[in-house]
Amino acid sequence: MTAGGAAPEGGERRPLHVFNGGFLWQPRLRRILHLAGYDVRLGRPPPGGLVGVWGLSPTAWRGEAVAARTGAALLRVEDAFLRSVRPGRGGGGPPIGLLIDRTGVHFDGRTPSDLETLLRTHPLDESPLLARARAGIARLRRSDLSKYNAHDPEAPPPPPGYVLVVDQTQGDASLRACGADRGTFLAMLAAARAAHPGMRIVVKTHPETALGKRPGHLGNEDLGPGMMLMTAPVSPWRLLEGAAAVWTVSSQMGFEAILAGHRPVVWGAALLCRLGPDRGSHAGGAAGTAPDAGAALCRGDAALSALV
Repeated sequence: MTAGGAAPEGGERRPLHVFNGGFLWQPRLRRILHLAGYDVRLGRPPPGGLVGVWGLSPTAWRGEAVAARTGAALLRVEDAFLRSVRPGRGGGGPPIGLLIDRTGVHFDGRTPSDLETLLRTHPLDESPLLARARAGIARLRRSDLSKYNAHDPEAPPPPPGYVLVVDQTQGDASLRACGADRGTFLAMLAAARAAHPGMRIVVKTHPETALGKRPGHLGNEDLGPGMMLMTAPVSPWRLLEGAAAVWTVSSQMGFEAILAGHRPVVWGAALLCRLGPDRGSHAGGAAGTAPDAGAALCRGDAALSALV
């Protein structure tokens, strides 16, 4: 998805100066950027040029510093909402799609992003756009697609009627952006328990945690009566279908919950709060619907084009 009107292959092209080796040694990344109108290269950019950085990664400061010194603009690149079958650290390889943003990162509430600006300023009320959004959401559900897709279609979810609390990996960039830590997750779990007395709570672990690649924030030692840790490869859509409520800090699963018709309680990410979740400890929310969320993505160049 590109929100800045990138040129297609064969149109006007722009050099993209990078200072992160991943842009160079991953052919798929270069290919996607090439198709979006950018030619990846090394070297000092001219004033008014473009510097590409990977989201808020530990190496992004290099490109940020070069852009500040030269007067070049920043282009932030991140995994698309549909990334891969397995996580990158779990053998999933590079992403199958990219989010390309000229103003920020969608999960960083400290600064605007193209997607957040779109949500704030566009009415998203055009009938063809909303129809495309509904069709895209229906196809995601029908095809059982999520950010990662190594789930087992035969794995049974818990009996319906539970509260779904979404865990995330330690060191996640979206958590650093919103200042969340283990204490945030423990507080969220306690708040979910207090808000839903007597209901079962299912804590969904991140796929990388389930694979043993990165630790999460919540474990069995944090659970009380009526709580369970979900590490099995159950489809996110099936988990959302059985949930009575969804609580998250900044996970993309909160966005998927909106597409599934929930109003998740969000404790971190600004973008999710623009899409209609309820207000959590660290986040403010505004009314929204699943078609609104899908329409925002459809408005970006080539967003959901492979799905509709």
